[in-house]
Amino acid sequence: MTARGYVLLGDVRGSRGIADREGFRKRLVRACSQVNQAHGSELAAPCELLKGIDEVGAVLGTLGSAYDIMSRLLTAIEPAGMRFVLIRGSIDVKADSGEISLMDGPAFHEAARAMTELKRLGLTLWMRAGDELVDVAIEGEVNLLWLLKWMRTERQEEVITAYEETGNQAEAARALGVSQQAVSGVLGRSRYREARKLERALPRHFLEYAKRLEGTGEVGG
Repeated sequence: MTARGYVLLGDVRGSRGIADREGFRKRLVRACSQVNQAHGSELAAPCELLKGIDEVGAVLGTLGSAYDIMSRLLTAIEPAGMRFVLIRGSIDVKADSGEISLMDGPAFHEAARAMTELKRLGLTLWMRAGDELVDVAIEGEVNLLWLLKWMRTERQEEVITAYEETGNQAEAARALGVSQQAVSGVLGRSRYREARKLERALPRHFLEYAKRLEGTGEVGG
């Protein structure tokens, strides 16, 4: 049986340097479980660990949930990072097994080649879902967003967390014992507003792209 789907592979950055490997593995397992609970009906193969704590994977039936899945995995392993390849293509080995570890085919071979290139580039996402121009535009948004996030210092993350938990600068300042101006300065230097704008737009961009490709039959490859 041959099927088509979106192969999503996630590779943990710097996994060899992780000291508590068993603790990290448990975090990855929980993250995959959360993904499967939230998006189980949209997955042709559930999210699971593929190579110890180095790699996770899933096969998506729709592109629309891709950003939420990647975001859940990235958030779960912070401050560690992960890079992703998202490839739509043919799966011709065990396509109906429901287990990504048993599957193979052109989509997986392309994903492996893309991961090698992504590691060389040092970016977060390589995506080929159907329309290359749109793929490059969306992957550029994702790469920019996570670059902005990774550039933050620990102090900036602390202030941003307080701001998001309290909902306003004055409350965040009181919680941290600093001035409102200090909170405002950190938000500005960390490009919080720009990153937040991108983050709010990305789920919609994935959904609209999915509607275009999957609703009109325009997916190529």
